[in-house]
Amino acid sequence: MSASYRIFYVSTLSTQTGKQQEAMAWFDQGMRVWRQLPGVKSVQSYAVQFGLAQGESTFEVWTEIEDYSALDAWDELDGPIRQEWLDLMAAGRSCVTWGPARLMGDLVGSTPQELGGELSPKS
Repeated sequence: MSASYRIFYVSTLSTQTGKQQEAMAWFDQGMRVWRQLPGVKSVQSYAVQFGLAQGESTFEVWTEIEDYSALDAWDELDGPIRQEWLDLMAAGRSCVTWGPARLMGDLVGSTPQELGGELSPKS
């Protein structure tokens, strides 16, 4: 494995019917909050194209994190950022629906070489 790797927490979201403008306004505000979460290196969003998404998602948010500990830090949010995040999530319920999330990127132990050539599930 290389000395550095990139890892992304990918959130999938769907815009609720008739709520496109509200969802985009919510999302624009949300990007500022997302970028302030601990362990976040960058945040990008993408509209789903060619049906290449999980479920009925209309867009994805790719949050690049420093390492897996960022996920623990999100669970332990405290202070003003915690309230901002909770307020953002509450406001979002009226215009977006969350879909599944996944981790993507150069995950530690994810290459065939790191698995020792074991590509089939163990029984």
